[in-house]
Order: sequence, then C-alpha cells, then structure tokens
Amino acid sequence: MSTRAFAAAALLVTTALAGTASAAEPGDAVVPGMSIGKLRLGMSEAEASAALGGLPVVQGWAAHVRRIGPWEVDLNNGKIVRIASTPDHTRPLLIGVTALDLSDLERAAEGIGGCGAVQHNRGGDLIVCAKGVRLGRAPNADTVTVSVVPPGAPLPGGPTDVSSAIRATTVPGANHAAGARIDPNPLPVYTLRPGHSLGPIRLGMTEAEVRALDAEHPVRPGFSDSVLNVGHFEVQLSEGRVVRVSVMPGTLGTLVKYGDTGRDLPKDKLEAVAEVIGGCGPIEHLYGGDRVVCPGGVQLYRAGLNPNLRFSVTAEATTASQAGKDLVVCDAYAHLGEAGHRIEVSGGQTICVDSKAVPQATVLGDIVGKLGFNTCDKVAPQGDQPGTVTCGFDGVRFVFGGANGTLSAVEGVAVRTP
Repeated sequence: MSTRAFAAAALLVTTALAGTASAAEPGDAVVPGMSIGKLRLGMSEAEASAALGGLPVVQGWAAHVRRIGPWEVDLNNGKIVRIASTPDHTRPLLIGVTALDLSDLERAAEGIGGCGAVQHNRGGDLIVCAKGVRLGRAPNADTVTVSVVPPGAPLPGGPTDVSSAIRATTVPGANHAAGARIDPNPLPVYTLRPGHSLGPIRLGMTEAEVRALDAEHPVRPGFSDSVLNVGHFEVQLSEGRVVRVSVMPGTLGTLVKYGDTGRDLPKDKLEAVAEVIGGCGPIEHLYGGDRVVCPGGVQLYRAGLNPNLRFSVTAEATTASQAGKDLVVCDAYAHLGEAGHRIEVSGGQTICVDSKAVPQATVLGDIVGKLGFNTCDKVAPQGDQPGTVTCGFDGVRFVFGGANGTLSAVEGVAVRTP
C-alpha cells in the first residue's frame, strides 16, 4: 500500500470527550499518524526504550510485535510502524488538550463525530470514525486502547476478531460520512492455493525471489537456519527453495480465501476450515498441538490452547513424509459440544469425531469396543426408536437408525463435566 503525504498539521479533534486534563494529571498526546506520548513512528527499538527511560523491550505475541512498558509496537525493518497503548497504560491520552474518554466506546464516538455503526467482532466491538480514527472495546474490558500508524501504511497488527484487546487505531482515511459503513479489515486478503502458493509466496520460489518481494514483506531470520519470517508469513526453505509457507490469520485480522472457490477460511475451528477445503483427514493430536492434513499439501495447525489457527501449504512430498500414513478422508466433522449440530450419515460416508474416523457401517457396539470412546451411555433401539450412544464427556451422540442398525446420524451435545 503506498504512503500518501501526511499533512504537516496534525489532525485535531476539538470536541471534548471527557474534559481537559489538568496540569496535576499529565497525559500522553496522541498525534494521528505520528506519535503517542514519547514514542514516535519510525523509531528503532533502542530509541523507543531510551525515550521511555530505558524500559526493557520484550517480545510480543507475534514476531513483529514488542512490548515496552505500557506500550505495544509493531516493527518493520527495525522501525516502529505502529504504536499502541495497552490496558497497563494509566495516564490520560490527549487529542490536543482534550482527554479522551476511554471508559465508554459510544461516548468517545459521539465526541469525535462522523463515526460508523458499532461492528461486533468475535474479540469485541469496533467503531470506525472520520479522519482515520478507530475505537475498539474488548469483551469485559473497562478501557479502550489507542494506536497510531503511518498514513497509507498497512496495519500488520491491526484490529482482529481474536485479539486479546481490540485497539482503537488511527488509519489513513478520508472524512467518511456519519453512519457510513467502513470495512473493519484493512489488511490484504490472501489466497491459499493447494500445491502452489499462499498469498504472494509460492512453493519452489528461490530465497532470492522471496527477498525481492515488496516492502510489505520484509525478511527476518526465523526460528532455525532454514526458516524465514517474511512479512506475516513463515517460510521454510530446502536447498534454497520454498517448501512450506504458512500464516496465522487470526493474529492479523485478515482473511484467507481458499483457491478458486473464493470461500473464506474460518479462523477459529479446525473442523470448520477442513469442511471448507474438503477431502481432509481427522484431527491428529501431536506434541505441542493438533493438525489436520488436507489434499494439495495443505495442513492446518492449532497449537495448544492458542485460539489462532495456522494455515500451511507444503510440497506434497514433505506432507506425505510428515503425515506418515495414508490420508483418511472425512466426509464431515462432528462439532463436539455444539448442541443442535447434526450430521445425517448415508452413502458410506465417514464422519470424523476429533481424531477418530467413524464409518457409516459402524454399529452401536463398536463405539466403545472398536473405536475406544469411553464413559458413554447406551440406549438400545426400541420399536421405531433408533439406538443411541451418548458420550457426554466428548460432547457427541451417535444415532443408529440405518439398515442393520448402522450409523445414521452424529449429533453434538453439551459437554458433561465431572
């Protein structure tokens, strides 16, 4: 995204939001597109630390993010491209001489004026206002955080639907009409193409080609000699060529679309992503997290309790060696613990229930015996009523109403607690 010239005069919001900060209560000035407090866009980590009296720089939630005291910053080629306050920041934030009312999202929007409607995202609420100001409120949060980025720049750590705190962000923007609907997701949309590419990075690219990408994809060392961090992507090389590229879209607030279908890949549930892609296997529980292997070298990862999924496209040979076995294809996935979700089973389908593949030919006695589900309640068929096996601790019920008492449906049920 090209950077437009920034007007020499800072944007000032003159409408009072919460009153003027007194001399006894000094605050940090927010200059849209320039700075917050003592931190200035374009500073290095060392300069930022020195400006804050030598506060240590701590690695943040992503490779390009750092925490410095009560601030969070994004880096691009070693320079700060976003400055954000965090819930640890307690001083008033000032626009001009006016203290922002960060206790109420709607009051702040009324004070700014020219704002759009509240947009309800998974991680909280977002309002986009005139002059490129964004206001956000995370669930159960008692304050709004504020960040600034350069005019015309992408937002590498912008508002996301899974972030721990939705940030109010100044972004390049025209004076939008009051109530205008504004796209809450300014980041690019990437396309995952099986066996080919993810976003701008394709399998087989040379390291030189990767390093020649545009300025929005700076290259930094990865966690090993064969891995590079390229913008938002992680790239693995073998003999100087790309053999894997992955991205974690939930941390970015961006979208990943699947191939030529143009369908959005969900960000928060492995099963839902696998259903969009199709032809994928059951969940594999590996050391450090879960994986689903799909056709075309596509792999989906969930690391421990991290809610953010990682999407990868990998050279087929690499995928086969990592999978270590033939791919069992799941026709559908049980949504464990999701009461009301029901899959009708027919035509020899295989339903994947977590890491287990359950074929239609399964009968009532197989659930505990052959498939290894535990602590389940069986109800034998009676007359026209099909038999069921409810595994409450797993959050699933199996219904056996097919020919010869075979599987006819799989339902999600509320998870039973001990």
